[in-house]
Amino acid sequence: DIKWFIKTYNSKVYSLTPNTIPVKENMAFYIGCLLKNNIENAEQELLRHAKTATDILRIATSLSDGDISLAENTKFKSVSKRNRKLLLTSLETIGFITEDMLRYKNRWKRLGEKLHPFEYKSRFPKCYDAFDIIRNDKSFETFNSKVEKGFIEKNLPGLINHLKSRPGEFARKLDHLIRLTDSPGEVINEFSRIAENVSSPVLLQVLTHFKNRNKPNDLRIFFPKGNVGKVQAVDYNLPSIDQTVCDQIALICEGALTSRFSKYKPLGKVYLDEELKNYTVPFAMRSASKALKTISRGSKIDLPEGNTVRFFVYWKDGNSRTDLDLSALALDTESGYKMTIAYYNLKEIGAYHSGDITSAPDGASEFIDIEISSCLKQGIRYVLMSVNSFTNQPYCDLPYCFAGFMIRQFPNSGEIFEPLTVENKFDLTANSKTAIPLIIDLYERKVIWVDLSLKGNPSTINNVHNNLCSTTLINKSMTSLVKPNLYDLIELHIRARGERTMNIKEANTIFAADAGITPTDIDIIVSDYL
Repeated sequence: DIKWFIKTYNSKVYSLTPNTIPVKENMAFYIGCLLKNNIENAEQELLRHAKTATDILRIATSLSDGDISLAENTKFKSVSKRNRKLLLTSLETIGFITEDMLRYKNRWKRLGEKLHPFEYKSRFPKCYDAFDIIRNDKSFETFNSKVEKGFIEKNLPGLINHLKSRPGEFARKLDHLIRLTDSPGEVINEFSRIAENVSSPVLLQVLTHFKNRNKPNDLRIFFPKGNVGKVQAVDYNLPSIDQTVCDQIALICEGALTSRFSKYKPLGKVYLDEELKNYTVPFAMRSASKALKTISRGSKIDLPEGNTVRFFVYWKDGNSRTDLDLSALALDTESGYKMTIAYYNLKEIGAYHSGDITSAPDGASEFIDIEISSCLKQGIRYVLMSVNSFTNQPYCDLPYCFAGFMIRQFPNSGEIFEPLTVENKFDLTANSKTAIPLIIDLYERKVIWVDLSLKGNPSTINNVHNNLCSTTLINKSMTSLVKPNLYDLIELHIRARGERTMNIKEANTIFAADAGITPTDIDIIVSDYL
């Protein structure tokens, strides 16, 4: 759409664009289109919208048709002399650029080879100095290096003074700051002063962290930024913090959020479904798979009535023969191994595979039936769905590839894929070779939405057995995950700008799993409630 408007309206497009473009990827794509098409006065838009060195890097990435989210590396193309000067002019006018550029040091090295900043030493001296530091690995003390030094030296006053200039970083380092002192009052007081300047998503995460800070857990879980859903887990070995301190911090976060939300439009009488406690707040949806019902990772949805869960996958060959394998990994309550169902083991008690298909030139499907009652008798609690690219093509290279699950009350009757029984269907489009879409909790009859990927290892056979360590860790991570939930978020909004009602018929605003604003209304939640 943006390309069409720019090509159609040329410089007249400026009258149609807003004064600010809050989403950096959109800004970079827009400016990149202007520069590619040599639109008149594009330099004014560049100077108006590019506020940081990273903005310039995104724009340069857009010129090279790369990943403007910067999640993946880009091979930079040659830049015209006109655009080189425009990018360097904009970079020169930005305040302190060196530290920002060092965040993506190697990419700036590669981009510098296309911008030739050393040819313009006298015209763009700030750019010259920054590229000189990056290219020649000269020492430069960054914000984060000062933070690391402060923690090593245990210089609490210096850390507080340094971090408060960046409230978001202060909030992220809050736990570490508290552990640095026996008298956390100074840290808490300073946090209370800057909390209103911390973004809502970060405040929610800090609130949830300290509410659950001293509860036992084996793992700490992180979701790295990227265009492929990934999870990392480390042992939870943090020392406990006084519960009073945790409660104080939680109150500060709640106060800052309700104060912010009170400035939003009133909600009137609000009905809030208890079921929303099972749905996580949608953060980092960039890498989420497109689905029939898209929800955020870690959410738990009820499994409908029926004794058989059927996993299915459909694909069509890409440029060469493509063999996808649908598998199921069964684990006990402690994520201990019980059994696998895959192309090399088609039948176990309570689990059945449709058979291995090794090529799909015209499209093909595989499915697995899981009989809930039989699995429960064997001590199986979790059944993890896995799709592996045996021939090592990433899903993004396939013309068609999707998977899903359905409930079968009578698995031996009706069509193989009865459309009315499909509970959810999701596209597999990531640049990966192993997908973990979901986990079934048989004890609680819940579907845990996972939507994560693993990078296939070409040196081994890519199947569920050879990925057993990773998939088991994913199961343990996602079944013990603690994230902000939608119920708590909406409750803060009600406290700030609404009135709770238990009668759904008299509500002006409804938040429920299947009525009003639902967990699948992610755009509404992100734009109006975060």
